[in-house]
Amino acid sequence: MNKFFTKLLFACALLFYTASNALYAQCTTAIYITHDTIACGESILMQQTGVGGTSSDDFSAGTLSGLWQSITSGWSLTSPCGTNPLGGQHMFFAQGSTNPREATTVAVDASCGGNICFDFKMETQSPPPCDGPDLPGEGVYLQYSLNGATWVTIYYFNPQTYNFAGWNNYCYPIPAAAQTSATQFRWSQTQISSPTYDLWGIDNINIATCTGYSSLWFNTAISTSPFPNPLPPAISANDTITVTPQVTTTYTIIYSDWTSDTCTANVTINIEMPTIVATVIPAACSGSDTLNALASIPANCNYTIELWDGVGDGWNAGGSPANYHNMDVHINNSLYGNFTMLTGSGPQVHQIPVTDGDVLETFLQNWGTNYSDCGYVIKDSQGVIVRLDGLPPVLGNPMLGCNTNLNSHPEVNVTCPTTLFYSYSWQTTAGTVIGLSNPNIYNPTATVNTITDYVVTAFDPAHPWCTATDTVTVLPNSSNITATLSGPTSICVGDAVTLSFLPMVGLANWDLTLNINGNPSIYTLDGSGNDISTGQPLTFYPNTTTTYDVVTLLDGT
Repeated sequence: MNKFFTKLLFACALLFYTASNALYAQCTTAIYITHDTIACGESILMQQTGVGGTSSDDFSAGTLSGLWQSITSGWSLTSPCGTNPLGGQHMFFAQGSTNPREATTVAVDASCGGNICFDFKMETQSPPPCDGPDLPGEGVYLQYSLNGATWVTIYYFNPQTYNFAGWNNYCYPIPAAAQTSATQFRWSQTQISSPTYDLWGIDNINIATCTGYSSLWFNTAISTSPFPNPLPPAISANDTITVTPQVTTTYTIIYSDWTSDTCTANVTINIEMPTIVATVIPAACSGSDTLNALASIPANCNYTIELWDGVGDGWNAGGSPANYHNMDVHINNSLYGNFTMLTGSGPQVHQIPVTDGDVLETFLQNWGTNYSDCGYVIKDSQGVIVRLDGLPPVLGNPMLGCNTNLNSHPEVNVTCPTTLFYSYSWQTTAGTVIGLSNPNIYNPTATVNTITDYVVTAFDPAHPWCTATDTVTVLPNSSNITATLSGPTSICVGDAVTLSFLPMVGLANWDLTLNINGNPSIYTLDGSGNDISTGQPLTFYPNTTTTYDVVTLLDGT
């Protein structure tokens, strides 16, 4: 279950020159993201993995760098369980490595503070040689020491609280007490089931030092030949950064010791901007046409995962100390997170941010025999249940619980509503709202006397920079009808009914007896079929259902 990464454009450049010859950079850096195109309004995490100098190691040389004072026996730079995200080497405590398993650095100058960053992965629960930690005491400590004897924990990677079975980059601030000129760091595992089990690995170690390397992020492409002087304002000095660009943006990271060695990497995050299609629905009768706009904006929303338990002890799978069932959640084949419930009956609610079209999958791990003791529900953004594998009071059918043991349930194809989540604004190309019934809905009516162009703008209220526009042309609607009627016919109130009697056969003039709703009327018509008193065709404007009945039409003879 390695986390999917995308390696992006990599480049190295040097700021320091000696005479006319450029020294080649010794550092390396790259930016990792899960994808390079996001919907407008969406955020994305970018990770810098860089090594340089004596306070870092990426093991790419096929041997250990000078960073290490000692590593306990059994380590390897190759793994039968897969590669690192780059497809390269990493340090792996392999089958046969004894307890404790420790990798300890030399003393480094950490007096300037900063972060310690590295990639880390525990193996999954698999047959040897790829079995990973599962018990609470089998985790890995990140620690520091000022004397090489007393060690203080910065963080403990507990396999019971999170599934670390996918490669991820982790950064932790160097504690104030550890900010000395001679601080050691180590990764330490002090409990294993046997040398065959509970394996893990690290890679891309980077410790900030006063004479070491640090990162600066910029939200613009930066030329490396030469670098601008001065540099534009940086947006972050961390190794990881979450951004929400409003337009397609190129990000650059400069990784440097700021004296003689500098590397850069950049990536372009593409933004899927909204699109909108506006149409006109002509009125059946003279009057107001209906405008209609449908926004096809890549929609973001939250899906909900609820964890349930039948007896009130969480997802306890038994054992001493207790083991807990847990669930990996993947989005588009990337590990999003791992969830478990330590106590209670639930629901324990987790909001999962998704984008329309995403694929969400769940992988459950069964640590015990009472797999039916855990259930869960997935709801879409409207609260509708789309996956049910539950226990009372939410019964699943069938009740599989955690019995899938790393096999995925059927995938959930994410759908996020669009139209109801967006606001609309209509106006004429002249900037007025004349003729509109309501300019702020997606389907107003428009009443015009002349040809008029209307522009509609749709936008996400939560991200008002995510906009789309379209233009439609509305024609005056007089709704004139010309037809030969052979029976009952529907027309609009106020429409004209013109009676035609051509050709007129016989001698002028003609006497017409016309019953209108049973009431007789007498008209004299000329040779063109027009009313002789007006010289125009007989025309009526009924306001109610009306019956016209020609009783007689007699010529002059």
